[in-house]
Amino acid sequence: MIKWPTSWSPAVLCAVISVSCGVNESTEQESLELQPTSAEAQTGPSHGSTAQVAMAFKTQPGSMCILHGSGADGNTSGLALFAAENGIVRFYQEAPETQVPDAANFPQLDCQAPDGTSLPTQTIDPETSARLAAADDAEQMALPIQPPLTGDLLSYSQRELLSLGQPPRPDPNNAPPEQLAKWREIVSTPKRIISPKTVLNPTVSMTHSFDNSWSGIITYQPPTLAAYDWIQATWIVPAVTVAPGVQWGTAYASLWVGLTGGALAQAGTDQIAMELSGIGYASYNAWIQFFPGPNHVTSLAVHPDDRIYTEVWVGDSYGNYDVAGGYCWAYIYNTTTGLVWQGNVPVPSGYMFTGDSAAWILERPLVGGTNAYLADFYSTPMYGTLAYSVDGEYLDINEPFSEEKWMKSTSTGNILDTIVHNPLQAGTISFYWNADH
Repeated sequence: MIKWPTSWSPAVLCAVISVSCGVNESTEQESLELQPTSAEAQTGPSHGSTAQVAMAFKTQPGSMCILHGSGADGNTSGLALFAAENGIVRFYQEAPETQVPDAANFPQLDCQAPDGTSLPTQTIDPETSARLAAADDAEQMALPIQPPLTGDLLSYSQRELLSLGQPPRPDPNNAPPEQLAKWREIVSTPKRIISPKTVLNPTVSMTHSFDNSWSGIITYQPPTLAAYDWIQATWIVPAVTVAPGVQWGTAYASLWVGLTGGALAQAGTDQIAMELSGIGYASYNAWIQFFPGPNHVTSLAVHPDDRIYTEVWVGDSYGNYDVAGGYCWAYIYNTTTGLVWQGNVPVPSGYMFTGDSAAWILERPLVGGTNAYLADFYSTPMYGTLAYSVDGEYLDINEPFSEEKWMKSTSTGNILDTIVHNPLQAGTISFYWNADH
């Protein structure tokens, strides 16, 4: 059964399934400006093969955990999970009506506290875990509402905007009108701000290995332009599964935007899938990284079919645009839930950022120094792609100095996923899964 995103209007659904439903599209308005237009939505739903139910477990805040099968060694295999500052560890299981594990096959969780202490192994009861996940979602949705900005929106400094949980302002003199309108819509929308605290993820590393790991668009710096310093895109989080026969039972797919050159400033979402005793499990999280520095997992709750609007820029410690500022900043806005994570990480020691290119990417990261298997994500769109250079130029994926990258396995020669430009909407691409390795 296909699981359509519930926030799409009838007009958008009609566009997706390519039938005439007799709906006057002009009368169907999305609740948020960041929802895709009907043209963008023709890329289809993110994934439709498997319904998944949110699960959660509580442990020490900041712990790193491994979800594994009953009796398995949690230190060598399994699904890596991270406890938020409230101690909640989140993951997903195939819907109970699809498959129900018996008590003997309940998954187990091994956690290591931030000080390195190994915590007792815990058995995960699906029913209890589902209730806790729902309670955690309710807790995030009960956070205080950050009111919209009022008055002259262009009068706020970048530092003031960030302190109020808002994204940096586009260049009012050079930004495309639709970009300035989008920013006005965001800052005029109430939202809830998540704590900026993160947890280090030592298990995953993004790479610069374009051909083996990346799929997407890279827009290079032309000779006539200065360095790139800001990038954005929106994507729909795809539900992921593992393809039959995946070695070790775990597969990964990361969606992100970033600025490259010397160091790589990036932020995005990880979608990770695993199978235990014939039952699928998955995890979804938002992260930030200044590669080759470590990956930092945020506490922002991410669910399949959520729309994630992400801005990444390099700036100073106050968030002002500055190629030499020394910080990768990210504004990650879950427009489906209205929750925002905003924060920064410093440039890694010994590296300098130069902003040579902007990238909109789906990646299979390195896990244990080896390219991971690519999780089956079916398809997912990325739209609203835009980058900014420090001399005031805005560019997207359709520039003549842009290059497509298709992920390819060096071991099998397989093209792992393909990308398709949406001819009806500039700045929109769709990723389609082909193979896991």
